[in-house]
Amino acid sequence: MSERQKGVITYLFRNTLRQMGYVFAWALFGILLIPLLIEALTTNQSINFAGELRNFSLGPVLLIILAIISMRNYDDFQFMIQNGVSRKIFWQSKMVVLSIAALITQLFGYLYRCLISNFLGSDGWQQVSLYMTAYGKFAGSAIINQILAIIFSLLFAIALVLGMDLIGSIFSLFPKKQKYLIGVALLTIGVVGLTVLSNWSAQHQNQALAIVSLFSGYSRQRAIHAALNPTMPFIELIGVIIVSLLGTRLTFKHFQIRND
Repeated sequence: MSERQKGVITYLFRNTLRQMGYVFAWALFGILLIPLLIEALTTNQSINFAGELRNFSLGPVLLIILAIISMRNYDDFQFMIQNGVSRKIFWQSKMVVLSIAALITQLFGYLYRCLISNFLGSDGWQQVSLYMTAYGKFAGSAIINQILAIIFSLLFAIALVLGMDLIGSIFSLFPKKQKYLIGVALLTIGVVGLTVLSNWSAQHQNQALAIVSLFSGYSRQRAIHAALNPTMPFIELIGVIIVSLLGTRLTFKHFQIRND
């Protein structure tokens, strides 16, 4: 890795953490403080900070913030190009930064859940993990199941962030006015598509159930033992990551400096 690329990674990483910290401060105010203040003013009861901390999901909140921030590509691209950084180095650095940041969000989520469960008696991460709920009995060993759960959450975080980055990079190819029109068009298509899919599922329940079972890892044999097979979800997450990497690489090649 060249010194230039290390500098780009450092800049992007610091910039990402700064943006996440700013958004998280506002999110924390909206998620925790405002409901607490409303409850205190309307019920004349003391503020229950411990209860709010037990129910607060730090990992998902940080991951959502990072996923939204990852969609902003053009400003960083413009700055890098103006400072002589190639598209390839920018893309490589952005993918490294987003992947590391996604892993950090999950690490903080696990640490927070462990601290809360130990000091405030909240549920541990195993109890709130979607993977453990659906696939927690897949392997015969509890330790292996927990390791798979951690790997799954890390892959999910990277897939979500890189997928949102791909969406943001596609939108960055268009001027602001076209972005709004495309957004409205995609929203319309999404609503119509969901309506059509809902109607089709209602008319073809067996086929719809078979598709859902395939992608979720459900099988009649596994259902008897109350365990789903996580193989397909793992493959799906890896597929999303690969597609996102290839897609962003392609779109970054077509980024252009513009005045809009």
